[in-house]
Amino acid sequence: MELCVLLLLCGSRFLLRRDSRCCVLVDKAVGVKGKNTSLFYDTRLAMNLPLHLQTIWQQLGIVPEILQHKALCVFDEASELVDVETAFDGRVWQLTPQAAKAWRSMQAAALADGIELKIASAYRASSRQVELIQNKLQAGIAIADILQVLAPPGCSEHHTGRAIDLTSPGCAAL
Repeated sequence: MELCVLLLLCGSRFLLRRDSRCCVLVDKAVGVKGKNTSLFYDTRLAMNLPLHLQTIWQQLGIVPEILQHKALCVFDEASELVDVETAFDGRVWQLTPQAAKAWRSMQAAALADGIELKIASAYRASSRQVELIQNKLQAGIAIADILQVLAPPGCSEHHTGRAIDLTSPGCAAL
């Protein structure tokens, strides 16, 4: 059985959505202003976007008009991370301790059902998000197209250390 999932591990309130390509398991609290998120980004409230992100976005050519229709929020970067898995290419995936515990539990339960789950992506610093976007820009991809597949720096759940993209053997990359 092939399985591709985006998993946000930041509490116990999860919502499972399925589309034609994959299952998506997302914490229903994401985007709610509060303990785990900083703020929503709204073009009318651009002053709420931290100055360092405003500068980075401007350098990358990310303008508020591109994001107007997206309900994005700014996430704090994880301050405590633990190693949870090493990828085949040697990259070490990290999560917060609470997310790591939830991941290990989920992975063990899946394995008990005969499903091997592997991490395809986990914690990613906003500086790494900038590099990913810069690489795509250098390859000639328009920023509007890039933002269809990558969140702007500061707006990726991966910054929290509580989000992972999952894969299983035989699953095509999304």
